Amino acid sequence: MPPTAPPSPRPGPLGRLVDVRPAELVPLLVGVAYYFFLLSGYYVLRPIRETFGITWGTGNLPLLFYGTVGVMLLVNPVYSRLVARLPRSRAIPLVHHTLVALLVGFYAGVTLLEDPASQVALKYAFYIFISVFNLFIVSIFWSLMSDLFDRDQARRLYGPLAVGGSLGALFGSFLTGSLVDVIGTEQLIPISCVLLEAAVVCALAFNRRFAAPAAAAPADLAADPAAEPSRAGGRPDEALGGSAFAGMTAVLRSPYLLGIGGYLLLYGLSSTFAYFFQAGVVSAASADDAARTRIFADIDFYTNAVTLVLQGLVFARLLRWLGPVFLLVLLPVYSAAGFWLLSSGAIPAGELLLAFGVFQVLRRAIGYGLKKPAQELLFTAVTPEEKYKAKNLIDLAFSRAGDMLGARASGMIEAAELGLLALAGAAAPVSLLWGLLGIGLGLGYRRRLRRSA
Repeated sequence: MPPTAPPSPRPGPLGRLVDVRPAELVPLLVGVAYYFFLLSGYYVLRPIRETFGITWGTGNLPLLFYGTVGVMLLVNPVYSRLVARLPRSRAIPLVHHTLVALLVGFYAGVTLLEDPASQVALKYAFYIFISVFNLFIVSIFWSLMSDLFDRDQARRLYGPLAVGGSLGALFGSFLTGSLVDVIGTEQLIPISCVLLEAAVVCALAFNRRFAAPAAAAPADLAADPAAEPSRAGGRPDEALGGSAFAGMTAVLRSPYLLGIGGYLLLYGLSSTFAYFFQAGVVSAASADDAARTRIFADIDFYTNAVTLVLQGLVFARLLRWLGPVFLLVLLPVYSAAGFWLLSSGAIPAGELLLAFGVFQVLRRAIGYGLKKPAQELLFTAVTPEEKYKAKNLIDLAFSRAGDMLGARASGMIEAAELGLLALAGAAAPVSLLWGLLGIGLGLGYRRRLRRSA
């Protein structure tokens, strides 16, 4: 973690847009590059996942959500064991290389297998894999950032860091939308692998340059403040130790962590309602895989364009003016209002895809641009073990538990033939409950900061 330097002077033109100190500029840019390649690789894959998920209709989507939760529950103890035994510099690249190797295996299977039943099984497995993969890589990124930036830096720099992800997501969505008609859906997978490997290079550079050395104790750094000041303060690059189930124990013992888990569960529940609504609208709009992939890529592209503006120009100012409580509550309130409008029947059927597309773009943009950085601030008030073990469990298990509950409820609504409007109607009260929990979390975060001060 680079030390917090005096407020001035700021580094040239960038300092006029971002509250970054001179000593923080290089780590900020490396972190931005890391997140750029990470999300560009994922957003090449995301529309492919959505297309594979509805190739044979939307009826099997609940089963895919259940499968995702099951795989996460199996994988999380393995990951916790890994970070307990290995330092960051070994654990992070090992996770990334494993995910890329699995992507290569999926690419080989999708392109070489001709048996229809095998294709179905493989594409559904790909859907589950990408759903797990997404949360893992993003959770690891933010764990590393919260490990190496202190709370003051997090408040100032998380917005710009998130901009790197939005630029990457924008680039990945643009690649998919531009190339899918030229090279086909499956041929996009190798492009994603290259981008994800570039992210590993940035992660290693970030950790090697800016983490405190494992041999340097805090007392040593205090005794010699002139020794590599850009590396002082971050948690040393060493294994966390402890049990593979320590994260689960920490969550169960902490009302604060349980509150974060509940917030993500309700976010996942409401997002799943939106997801199923989207799947139904897009399925009705076209039966062609390339056309569907293009629609999903367009939604991603416009989402990330708006997210970029929110992260770069709005987040830090709103956080400074209105505080984290407002940012944690804004998305639930917007979601409740939007779902209510969609369920009211006031939108003509022929305009439903466009209306939902606008709602979904703004909803996801607020989520990525404002809610996500504010949510990650909550983890700057926890211990290092909680950042890697409990945070990963919360990000994966609670989010996907919300997905599973949403999939179950959506499946029941579909089975009862109540239609898409009923789906939106069920999401509105869930969003209001989610907002109330956001208020409690924001106040809890403030209390923790006061206690630590």
